[in-house]
Amino acid sequence: MVFEKAQWIWLKYSASDVNEYADFTAAFPARTDGKTTLRICSKSDYACFLNGRFIGFNQFPDFPDRKVYDEYDISEYLVKGENLLAVLALSKNYDTSSHIKNGKGIIFEIESGGKIILASDAHVSSRLSATYRSGPVPLVTGQLGMSFAYDFNGTDGWTETGRGEGFAESVVSDRKGNFVPRPVKRLNVSEKIPFRDVGGGLYDAGRECVGYLFFEVESDAEKELTLSYGEHIVDGGVRRKIHSRDFSVRFRLKKGRNIFRSYFLRFGLRYIQLDRTDLTIKEMGIYGARYPVEHVPYAGNGIPREIYDTAVYTLECCMHEHYEDCPWREQAQYTMDSRTQMLCGYYAFGETEMAAGALRTMAHRLTAQGVFPITSPSATQLSIPSFSLIYPLLLREYYEFSKDASVLEDVYENTKSVIEHYISARIDGLLPSLAEWNFFEWENGLDNASEISVQRYNEKLFSLPVNAFFINALENFAFVSEVLKKDGGAYRLLAEETRRKAHDVFLGENGLFYTYSENGLKSNLSEYSQVFALYARIAEKNERGRLLYELTHENELVPLTVSSYIFKYEVLFSEGGYEDYIARDVSEKWGYMLKRGATTFWETIKGEADFEGAGSLCHGWSAVPVYVAWKLQGGKG
Repeated sequence: MVFEKAQWIWLKYSASDVNEYADFTAAFPARTDGKTTLRICSKSDYACFLNGRFIGFNQFPDFPDRKVYDEYDISEYLVKGENLLAVLALSKNYDTSSHIKNGKGIIFEIESGGKIILASDAHVSSRLSATYRSGPVPLVTGQLGMSFAYDFNGTDGWTETGRGEGFAESVVSDRKGNFVPRPVKRLNVSEKIPFRDVGGGLYDAGRECVGYLFFEVESDAEKELTLSYGEHIVDGGVRRKIHSRDFSVRFRLKKGRNIFRSYFLRFGLRYIQLDRTDLTIKEMGIYGARYPVEHVPYAGNGIPREIYDTAVYTLECCMHEHYEDCPWREQAQYTMDSRTQMLCGYYAFGETEMAAGALRTMAHRLTAQGVFPITSPSATQLSIPSFSLIYPLLLREYYEFSKDASVLEDVYENTKSVIEHYISARIDGLLPSLAEWNFFEWENGLDNASEISVQRYNEKLFSLPVNAFFINALENFAFVSEVLKKDGGAYRLLAEETRRKAHDVFLGENGLFYTYSENGLKSNLSEYSQVFALYARIAEKNERGRLLYELTHENELVPLTVSSYIFKYEVLFSEGGYEDYIARDVSEKWGYMLKRGATTFWETIKGEADFEGAGSLCHGWSAVPVYVAWKLQGGKG
């Protein structure tokens, strides 16, 4: 059992309820009679050092009732005699899209020769960080959380000596909790990516990249420095503020040499901008953060190599501890977004470990309504029906690629609970508009943006997409049940009943399927609904040709966005005979981004202009060309 002797600890003299940084030091004797292992876990985040040498960092985003610990072999870092462990810890203690507020604390132990030689307790020395500013600082974004402020005047070499002003005994918490090992590999952060000075305090990496800031700066006096970062250039500078978002960090430089390396806030960016030019810059850049994967050899006949490679790189920029919608603005694991990333990752990397970790994380908790939240891990109660209902498809595809039933077994009961919730919510054989965010796409009539703040239940309003996802959820959950030797027949029967009912309710006299039906009145003709009428086989065989024609020719329907193109291509591949169309469509749309300077693929075709200037220029769901390339080669799935 891990941490049997160790205790959760934090500062004796706390300064803030939120965003508190703390230094911890503990000495221990070296042993040479076997492997020496450090285990460590933080309530929020940590970076650890041994005898002044950096060991590791990056707490896996987890749940208060299921804490993830890291394990390091520190044998090579030991010296004869006394050794010093130093830990810089951050307590966020507020909710974000990938962190749940769960108090303050750090816990660790060192094992050598089968014995615990150091365990965190009250005797560990601790202090409020002398460099990082504790307490509220500006938010980067509401989803990502706070920025940081750093004062070089507080640097005193404490990670090497264990000494400095303000150290005292720690305070112990008796709460232990459940601990599990990190479910995925740790990030590779060894690569230094230097940024090129292009003048006026602006630095350019040359392409989108992701990682942790480093720099070396000489200053002739104490000075304040604001460093902005991002993907967008406006009027020759980094777009720092976009409405309430603030993509910047702050430093108080000391006179002389200032060397900095970040361990907490990960940047997704191409550009760095300094607000002053009266400094001597020795180095400026990031340590690149990559999840370690191997690339499957390119198999993209019909897809230009540059498009394929850029899509693969986009995937890599959007997978770290878990899948991310984007590395710049949110870094959140959305269930719907993750489906595209998982599927493309199977083809690009032949890797299923990241998917297994994500699936377990997604299913670990339910909202108050009894469904999956839109992001995980997260404290949000916000849910979208299609996001919960697509989850059984993720399980099916994971099993088909991995043949690992253990994940299905682990998440089965929570998944069943969600499916049964939606079964019980039916009215007249269909799912109505539920007390959730009834979102489909960021397009006219499909985003239901007002329902984010005012959730409403409308028993008279039905939508085709929700019921299409419900049909597929039932069939895929039946598949999962049968893999686990459970009966899935009832779910298949219900899927067929729902399919017939949806056909009668949403089919118009024009041969197309409407998005909504309320009191028998149909509304909204969208590409999205035609796709899902095909995807869920709501459209009968003799009706499919009309829908396919509309989807492959100019039309007057509300258009699809990049986020849903994978479903359209899946439908076209399943029908057969559309391979040339798909290849041309991908080359045109994703080639357009490349022609406009994309180095990773964007959230939408419009790029930064969308979402009131906050459009992401690196988005996981835009890696669709990976799937297309492999399907054109006859890949499974």
